[in-house]
Amino acid sequence: MPPTLIDITGQWQYLLAEMVLVGGGIVAMIVDLLLPRRNKSVVGYFSLAIVLAAITVVAVQMGRHVGGYLQFQYVGATGWKNTVVVDLFAQLMSLIMLVGALFVLVMDVYDWRGRQGYEGESYYLILFATTGALLMANSADLITLFIGMELLSLPSYVLAGLHRQNVKSNEAGLKYFLYGGLATAAILYGMSFLYGLSGTTDLVAMPSAIASQLPNERLFFDIAFAFLLLGLGFKMAVVPFHMWAPDVYEGAPTPVTAYLSVVSKVAGFAMATRVLIVPFLPVVAESTTAAHTGLPLVTILAIVAVLSMLGGNAAALRQRNAKRLFAYSSIAQAGYVLVGLAAMPGQSAATAGSMVFYLAVYALMNVGAFVTIEWVTRAAGDESLAAFAGLGRRSPWMAFAFTVCLLSLGGFPITAGFWGKFFLFSFAVNAQLSWLAYAGMVLSVISFVYYFRFIRQMYFVRPATAETLQVDAGNTVVLALCTVGVLFFGIVPNVLMGPAQAVGASFLSMLNAVP
Repeated sequence: MPPTLIDITGQWQYLLAEMVLVGGGIVAMIVDLLLPRRNKSVVGYFSLAIVLAAITVVAVQMGRHVGGYLQFQYVGATGWKNTVVVDLFAQLMSLIMLVGALFVLVMDVYDWRGRQGYEGESYYLILFATTGALLMANSADLITLFIGMELLSLPSYVLAGLHRQNVKSNEAGLKYFLYGGLATAAILYGMSFLYGLSGTTDLVAMPSAIASQLPNERLFFDIAFAFLLLGLGFKMAVVPFHMWAPDVYEGAPTPVTAYLSVVSKVAGFAMATRVLIVPFLPVVAESTTAAHTGLPLVTILAIVAVLSMLGGNAAALRQRNAKRLFAYSSIAQAGYVLVGLAAMPGQSAATAGSMVFYLAVYALMNVGAFVTIEWVTRAAGDESLAAFAGLGRRSPWMAFAFTVCLLSLGGFPITAGFWGKFFLFSFAVNAQLSWLAYAGMVLSVISFVYYFRFIRQMYFVRPATAETLQVDAGNTVVLALCTVGVLFFGIVPNVLMGPAQAVGASFLSMLNAVP
């Protein structure tokens, strides 16, 4: 008997969190139309409540399996004609994205204070985009994956250009839309190859169908992989598909930048895990045979990981704009996560768990960093590194929290980021990718150069003004939670790594049956 997730009649249980978000988004849209302009923040607080409700749904679903993670079967939780799946991988990835969306909404409510524009739209667009992100994590079918991706992408294009009085925001929205359209076309073309070769859109059934076509149709599978990697590389912002990120991150409203760097990126990796790993396992196995002379798919992923870590860190060294710097930092961080994706075909639950662990702590440290960037740059009217001068005197607490997030992003010991990279690199070594792990360690050290530039400005440069920087209660709570989370998981990483490995085991349980 397959395990039951929650006691709800029928198959609505599989999309319950998404239905909460969609229903809340529709209500928020109607309320926004009825409220006067000065009361639009009500829509923001209502959206916060909706995301909290969705978090509760996912937490309840996960709570039913406490103590039994390793026995959870992937195919035992498929629904809606096998188009969606609620395994532990989907649940924990959904939880990461929902928490990220919650923190971004808190930032967004503050960001609109004193601004003119479409405030109400920003809140329910985040709800709709997050619905798509969750659907990307729990899809078991190519069609459902594509719908989720578009549901995330379309609101994101609007969000990036929502500050219409800002020329850079307009540019960000237009560039994001154009590059996003090209990426969508590439993904759809790659999916069409997979469907044509396997005769199904079901990701669970696809590996067996693909195995029967090898090695005769290997060239077409390589073409499908290339187009899928191109499109998903855009979603994950990895080199050489990263060209949109710096301009969009700089021009978009800071809460939207945080959303793109956390929620959208996590969703991209969730989708990549579903569509680049599961269907192509037979192709990966065929690549190891003596008869195959092409470049193995795992090696391609590893090369993209190195290029992302190298390109992101090298470009960040030259940046003086805080948001552009973090755009390149985000590209480098995507390279670290890609290390786990490249090592995953070894079917190690620990490898899959290490990727989930790093995405969780990445969300905490990146949101914490963007909260600080939002407050400092808006108060100074300047997005350069000089805006952070003397922050250690003007706001010691914020400077400390920002320092913790920066050190964790670099992988400093006794922070969650250190353990995240340690797990990724050590499991890469176990997967016979030692060269990739060593490259990641060296490039992680280089990242400290530009992270310490912020620290130097905060503690060793005299501020232009002695005025204390005041932060509202909501953003203070978000920054505190991110800081505490980074330190807590740095001291006791097994609290998160244990469930993360169980998530990997549940996801990879289906892979053991793949030919």
